[in-house]
Amino acid sequence: MRRNDSNASACSTDGMYEPSRQVLDYRHIEQINTIVFHLRELSRLVTTQIGVIPNTVVGQLRSLNQRIMDNIELIEGDMARNERAPFEAKLEYYHTEYQEMLVLYQELMAILYNIPPPPPPPSAESQQE
Repeated sequence: MRRNDSNASACSTDGMYEPSRQVLDYRHIEQINTIVFHLRELSRLVTTQIGVIPNTVVGQLRSLNQRIMDNIELIEGDMARNERAPFEAKLEYYHTEYQEMLVLYQELMAILYNIPPPPPPPSAESQQE
């Protein structure tokens, strides 16, 4: 009696070399929700200014708001995929993006309200002297 090896070989190789997938845990979800919260808050601040500012800054604020929305979509896409590695790889990018967008928002508000920019932080060299 001969055994049918075609089914056995197909079953044994399925997923044999595929590493186990690590999913997001509650800390990752919390980080995602925190970033999205800050981005949405920044977006709200941006859109509240659009109706009361000069046209020269409106375009920059709209562009900034679109950048914020694009980042929210990326983050939510990572969360929907529920894979830890891509999210962990992009986490620093998301934080950096948020900081850059916040600085841009503050610069635009400084232009609107004629606020002088804050002095740059002291460099490491001047602190050592």
